[in-house]
Amino acid sequence: MARPKKFKEDVKMYNIALTVKMFKRLEKISLHETQNSLEHISIADLIRSSIEIYVDAYEENKVGRVKADCMDMEEKWHDIATDTIADCEHIEEYLKKMEQHSELIDWKEGWQKESHEILTENWNEYWSKYNP
Repeated sequence: MARPKKFKEDVKMYNIALTVKMFKRLEKISLHETQNSLEHISIADLIRSSIEIYVDAYEENKVGRVKADCMDMEEKWHDIATDTIADCEHIEEYLKKMEQHSELIDWKEGWQKESHEILTENWNEYWSKYNP
């Protein structure tokens, strides 16, 4: 009787060396899982599922790091925007100075319109204290 196919897509073969201790640990888990299942759970199945879990977690973490980096850049842009207002006498000067920092937010969709709105709001709020 032929062995049932475990893959529904193309595969690439890879040999792996395990310590005897690790192999015995996996063998014990395999036996336990097979006894609690309707199908045979091989050591290879355990390794494949572990690798998939690891890769998924790695990619999720990578996405999380990228998101955190983007949020840090946006926060830095806002800090620069707040610090720059007092040095400018006209809103055009303020907008021009902030163009130098657009690389911090140019990854955002619609960043030009959003940044203009934020900068205009910052400007109006800051100078409203001095021009009642």
